[in-house]
Amino acid sequence: MQGGGTLGRVLAVGLRIAPRVWPYAVLASAPGLVVLIPRDAVASDLVRWLDYLMDRLAYAALAAALLPSLMRWFADEREPATVRLRDMRRRVVPALAAGLCIALLALPMNLFVFSSGTVSIMRELGRWGLVLYIAALPVVVWVSLRLTLMHASAVVERANPWLASRRSWALTRGRLPTILGIAFLLNLVTIVPGIVVINTLGHGDLNSLLVTLTTGAIVVLLLPWKLAFWAVLYHDARLLVDDVSSRRIAEDAAPL
Repeated sequence: MQGGGTLGRVLAVGLRIAPRVWPYAVLASAPGLVVLIPRDAVASDLVRWLDYLMDRLAYAALAAALLPSLMRWFADEREPATVRLRDMRRRVVPALAAGLCIALLALPMNLFVFSSGTVSIMRELGRWGLVLYIAALPVVVWVSLRLTLMHASAVVERANPWLASRRSWALTRGRLPTILGIAFLLNLVTIVPGIVVINTLGHGDLNSLLVTLTTGAIVVLLLPWKLAFWAVLYHDARLLVDDVSSRRIAEDAAPL
């Protein structure tokens, strides 16, 4: 799967694998149903965070089952690009470790976003605390972008979180504009439907339920393109940074 711009290839690869990924994406997102029955504000915040963590781990496991097949398909299109559970052998643990580390690194941001008491938190921070928080956002975004390929490195190279983070840091050097642009588009398509639902139906418990369902459905629909983004970016970055061929990357992703 060579040629074309990064965005075009991500769209093409995502379209190809979508029918095979969607059933697994639905299963991976099933724990999100617990969010629909919060008992109180505190429990709701805790459940939302646990749901987020479980989703990240489930998607990491899905990456372990799909990315090796994609790497082999890039080298030889006779290799079907699909979810192969046998590819998870000796790859799922590094993938889950990477997913857990990324989720924990984003913990402060996610607690702020998922908290039902966000307004109260903003008041408690005060003017300067809020300024510092906002000033830290670019750093958080920058670090997140540099760790974009942590999952792929952990899966294909079976690297522990420390080595996977270092590999991602090296592979993303000089590619931040591309990463930022595509990540922005994927996040925009994820967020906009929820905003439309809120503005159309107003606020309230029912609408919070609808927003959760809408956002969850969009995340499931877009997951193939997120996985395709990791795969295409990782493959292209290794060609340039490591100066290796697609065949060598496919060998790293061979069944164990």
